[in-house]
Amino acid sequence: MTDEVPRLDRRAEALRQDLLRRVDTRGDQFQIELGSETITDRGIAGELLNRLGDRLKGLQAERRVERFAGFELCAVGDFTGELQLALKGAVTHIARLQATALGTTRSLEHAVNHLDDTLAQTVDQIAQARKRLVDLKEQVDLFKETCGDAVALEHNGDLFSCDHFVHPQNRLGNILNQNLGDMVRSPQQRSFGTKKQSSLPQYCLDCDVRFACNGECPKNRLLRTPDGQAGLNYLCAGYKNFFHHVNPAMRGMAWLALHGRSPAEIMNLYPEISPRKTSAPVPDSSH
Repeated sequence: MTDEVPRLDRRAEALRQDLLRRVDTRGDQFQIELGSETITDRGIAGELLNRLGDRLKGLQAERRVERFAGFELCAVGDFTGELQLALKGAVTHIARLQATALGTTRSLEHAVNHLDDTLAQTVDQIAQARKRLVDLKEQVDLFKETCGDAVALEHNGDLFSCDHFVHPQNRLGNILNQNLGDMVRSPQQRSFGTKKQSSLPQYCLDCDVRFACNGECPKNRLLRTPDGQAGLNYLCAGYKNFFHHVNPAMRGMAWLALHGRSPAEIMNLYPEISPRKTSAPVPDSSH
């Protein structure tokens, strides 16, 4: 998450470059280069693109089609196996093949004619991302393998391992007579943090979404596992349902990011994602 703002800043700058690159194709100025031909009729252009889509169905690699509106036009298969049209500039802009010829042409034109809106949305996303860095830090920390970075300071100077564990056995010392950094880096505090991982029951260790959950906060581990071990989070069933539900979309966003595209494109693709098309969740999106 910490690299989200720099990534969006780079995207915004790239979109500004593409706005300068864009050639106006609205109204009578429409034209597209397909192969060695320049097509000025939207219906014919859409029909040729749809025929191309039929021929290239199942394409795994990228294939150049030619040019449109100042951008290189390519055909590329997405992670669902469907063929898309990619307008390549400083950013890759995606259009979808439609059931009708004019529908495909409109999708292509929409991709370039709404760059101003896309830039405005990206600038808004930057502001939201900056806010999320602050608002969501505590929530994200809940799912880390270990903890111990969020100590609790009482009014009298006593320092405790966590605001959820303000107990005598979790007292690290007092800032009136001890160095704060030394207490935070103490063996006692390191042991507290690693216990989050080492105390997981086998049921959690074998779970297919453990990489995303890590047992969440130990304060919520109030239940017993189906085989009777203590230490199961009482939110376990809800987390499992959630992580399985978002798995297809998360895998799709990882695919988009790995291919140099914005994960936000998942909003256009999500209705077509089915859990049947994806395997169990995996922690490493590079494979």
